[in-house]
Amino acid sequence: MLRIAINGVGRIGKSLVRLALQDPTLQLVALNDLNPSPENLTYSLNFDTTYGRLRPALTCNENRLYHNTRPIALYRERDIAQVPWKAHDVDILIDASGDARNVERAREAIERHHLKALFLTHSPEAVDFTMVLGVNEQALDPTIHRLISASTCNATALSPLLNLLQRHYGITGGFVTTVHPWLSHQKVIDGGCIDAQDRNVSCNFEFGRSSTDNIIPTQTTTIAACSRVLSFVSDALIGSLSLRTPTATVGCIDATLSLGRSVETHELIELLKEAQRTQRFEVFYNNFERLVSSDFKGERYTTIIDHRFTQMRGNLLKCIIWYDNEAGYASKVLDQVRYYAHLTTQI
Repeated sequence: MLRIAINGVGRIGKSLVRLALQDPTLQLVALNDLNPSPENLTYSLNFDTTYGRLRPALTCNENRLYHNTRPIALYRERDIAQVPWKAHDVDILIDASGDARNVERAREAIERHHLKALFLTHSPEAVDFTMVLGVNEQALDPTIHRLISASTCNATALSPLLNLLQRHYGITGGFVTTVHPWLSHQKVIDGGCIDAQDRNVSCNFEFGRSSTDNIIPTQTTTIAACSRVLSFVSDALIGSLSLRTPTATVGCIDATLSLGRSVETHELIELLKEAQRTQRFEVFYNNFERLVSSDFKGERYTTIIDHRFTQMRGNLLKCIIWYDNEAGYASKVLDQVRYYAHLTTQI
């Protein structure tokens, strides 16, 4: 059984914990989070406004959580290298804090605690490898890649489609708009600008406005994150912006792309159906039903093409991609962890 630990129990961390506890191939042995109250951390894991109750529930006793009597060690260290991961024989650590400052501490944690790998749930440059399943997992080499970015939720949704289109038709340009649920650093009522050093956000005026009453336009790192796994992608090729919406989870990407040749709509849909039939991981899903964002809550597929809106006009493609930016993305992170572990058994 693969022994994993999680650093940071925010929205992504909570989804990782909940999914890991349901997976018989994974053993969650330790958590590190700055919440000073074990009782409150347990409560927040057991009861979630977006995804409901955790069953069976966790219990806590001092510095341990328990799930079906199985203990999970709990720490509150700011420096991930200072957590005694080695004492719990952790194979793989997932840093779900989103804190950009943890990247420089990650390599120390790997070496000091003899970790097989450390995964980051964001997309910094200073890693050994950035992975998106359905795009570049075949290039992963566990003998040299130990500090790994699991990319971002947006890039996890978009880059498999870009990869497929480039291979079959070529992409000559385009623009994407990510429609993204609110995030924890935003405000529920109007206030001052947002300055979040851990997320490289510096005095963002718009994020100081009420997230519950506004659609908030902002910049997005989606294309930059895609470029880490697809060498042909750049801001010069595909422009982007983001709209933050007053919803709890599930995002979508509105993509307009210029392809290298004219394509019929039915031809493109058949290509995407074949991609779904032949894929190894739950990435592509072709939707034809009359659904709305909440219908995709908890969905493990992360590149869900809504074919009610797929349109080709010569070489110009318009499409909508749905994805659960919390539980759906977290499921792909754990898929990456299991894939990495599988490769290490082949060496």
